[in-house]
Amino acid sequence: MKVGLIALAVIIGGLQSTNGQTDTGLTRLAVQADVSVGYNIHRADFSRIDARFPSCCATFTGGSGIGPSLGASITYDLGSTLGDEPIRIGARLSWTDLSATLEEDEFISYVIRGSTVSEGIARHTVTAAYGVIGIEPFVSARPLASLPLRLRLGGMIGLPLGPTFTQQEELVEPADAGVTFSDGSRVRNAFNGDLPNASTQVFATIAASWPLVFQSGLEFSPEIGYQFGLTNLTSSLQWSASSLRLGASVRYAIPKPDPEAPPPPPPPPPPVVEPRVPTLSSRIVFATEADTIVVPVIKRSVVQTRYDVPSVLFFETNSTTPLAGETDRERLQQRTIEAVRSTMMANPALRVTIIGSAAADEPPVLAKERFLWTIRQLGIDPARIAVRTETPAMPDDSILLDEHRSVSFLLNDRPAILTAIESTSSEALLPGRIDFAHVMTCDTTCRQTVQGDINGTPLGLNGTGPTYWLRLDTMTIGRGSGRLTISSSVSVGTYVDEDRQERIVTAGYADSTLTIRQVDPYATGASAARALCYFDFNSSALRNVNERELDAVRTALKAGSEVTLIASTDNIGTVESNKGLARKRADAVAELLGADASRITVETMVTNDTMNRTPMGRVGNRCVRAIIKERR
Repeated sequence: MKVGLIALAVIIGGLQSTNGQTDTGLTRLAVQADVSVGYNIHRADFSRIDARFPSCCATFTGGSGIGPSLGASITYDLGSTLGDEPIRIGARLSWTDLSATLEEDEFISYVIRGSTVSEGIARHTVTAAYGVIGIEPFVSARPLASLPLRLRLGGMIGLPLGPTFTQQEELVEPADAGVTFSDGSRVRNAFNGDLPNASTQVFATIAASWPLVFQSGLEFSPEIGYQFGLTNLTSSLQWSASSLRLGASVRYAIPKPDPEAPPPPPPPPPPVVEPRVPTLSSRIVFATEADTIVVPVIKRSVVQTRYDVPSVLFFETNSTTPLAGETDRERLQQRTIEAVRSTMMANPALRVTIIGSAAADEPPVLAKERFLWTIRQLGIDPARIAVRTETPAMPDDSILLDEHRSVSFLLNDRPAILTAIESTSSEALLPGRIDFAHVMTCDTTCRQTVQGDINGTPLGLNGTGPTYWLRLDTMTIGRGSGRLTISSSVSVGTYVDEDRQERIVTAGYADSTLTIRQVDPYATGASAARALCYFDFNSSALRNVNERELDAVRTALKAGSEVTLIASTDNIGTVESNKGLARKRADAVAELLGADASRITVETMVTNDTMNRTPMGRVGNRCVRAIIKERR
């Protein structure tokens, strides 16, 4: 026995002398197996495992047991070191027996036998057979270079494997077999079965090992470790288990594969006659060196609808909410604020007077609220704004009340006709093209190739060289972008010169088209009527005058063109009186034009009910428009 111990000490000493040496013939990967025996320590705070298995009064606080453990690991050496050895990470798969016996003694009563009185002690016992299959990631390092000791830290998740239990209550004092429980037995409440509500276990682990190297890549390590339970064995009880383990492990580092023998050197090449080297060059050239090429493939079409409107805005009853138009004409007529804003921005010298009005059946203060609302919406310099209010008397016809719920505008103290504009736009995709040149140099007969693609989709090549262009259909890049690749080559026999250029191609806008549509409620044939003047209700006095259109009509008359004046009214009153009123309005405008009456044709119009349902419709119908018939 002594001889064996001395030999073992000599072997260990020799093995330790090789510990810590680095074998360059090994990979960083290793496999490991371990076996250990553990002293299991249970911590508890319960008196009954399950309501179906009676137990009374004693509270289990702890217990112990002995259990084996088997494990297999895979480890990897990291590039960093600690204590002159690599830091390792790994994962361990294990089976661990955490079985233990928990005992608690309980005083139950005094036992009187003749003249002898002694204590009755019952011993409560729970024996748990509890094993887990564990998965344990860990990190291992040698903290001290002077001591060949490795520490391993990790955490383990354990899945219960067939947990069972047995329990009983045994009378241990007095020891006389004649003393029993009330049922005549010294053992009661004996049950066994599966441990209820067994739950997944979580452990913190630490282990220390003393590696002993047998040969290259093989280590034997005595180990001591502690496995601390962080969760309960069963979710329904305060009952956890830890284990102090003593064992050993064997680690095998996987060697590197043997390097292949280098191939024999090739035989020396035969002498060759240097062939003539042709002069070759292939280059792709774009008009710009920019990384992005913008191709105009998006065509934008803008339709601009215009309507010459009186400078007035109408509101709903008792509100600062503008009325909604029923037709395109009425909706445009209510865009007065936008028309005033654009006119004043184009003419910085203009001043505007805002007149807030409340109808006779509304609170007078509403007139002020309406011009205050209008100032906020207008958004121009307040120094260019003047304000006032008015509350017209009750009209003879109550329908005219709606026309008093308004805000009207004076530009430089004069009522004006404004141009209300509404724009809509649409886009369409067009085919596009990318121009480039292939600059080739060749001092003999050469073969050339040129091809291009976007995102791998080939493009059609057009041209005969050196200028080319690639066609993009409408779906090539759509409204987005793509990566253009153009490749070229020039070759003679085995001699080749190549070029490859890449650019980002993005969709750009081509020239936009603008279509102007003039709203004309009284259009005659293909001719559009020009609004010259608007009038107050039942009046032929000029109010809102369109000086720009009046000048255009005067110019046309001087050039010999014929002009037709269309004078219209709303439908309030009789047809006969409205026709006479329309004629008076036409005469007032003809006088303002100062033209020969023989060159002017007058048409009168009394509008129908559908054109007079709203105040916008009625005010828009109190006007004189002109149609110019150009000379042929």
